[in-house]
Parts: sequence; C-alpha cells; structure tokens
Amino acid sequence: MKKQKQYKFKEKKHLVQSQIENIHKDRTPLIILLDGISNTANAGMIFRIADALRVEEILIYNYIEPFKEKVLFKKSRSTSEYVKHRY
Repeated sequence: MKKQKQYKFKEKKHLVQSQIENIHKDRTPLIILLDGISNTANAGMIFRIADALRVEEILIYNYIEPFKEKVLFKKSRSTSEYVKHRY
C-alpha cells in the first residue's frame, strides 16, 4: 500500500490564505440591522446565518453594551471574523 505524503500547514498556507480572501469577496449587498439584541447566543446565531447567506454587513443598534468580542467569536463559531459588523 502506497503512503500518501503528509502536508504541513506551511506548505498549504498560501492555499488557505486564498480561500480566506475568497470568503471576503463576492458578498451579497445586504445589511442586517439588529435592534435591541442583548443575548450573545442569539447574535452568534445571526452571524452564522449571515455568513451562510454571504451577507455584507451586520449593524448592531440600540444595544445595552457592546458584546465582548471573545464571547461573540465563540458563540458565532468564528463567523464574526468574516462578517463585517459595527455598533
């Protein structure tokens, strides 16, 4: 049986970077407005849906306090990194 070559991350880094760049391109020109959302889990769910639909941006309006980025990153399963958002 022939062994397959094991690739290291450094060898595939350029491919990964090009895929991440493609994620940022070709977004749907749609903006989601979140009004008064206070639960980080609900916001994370919306970020995941927005990423799946390739939404351009999320605006968070009428909030009590901004979400902690680390918690939002975890709840959104890292999609908050790819979907542009602002308060």
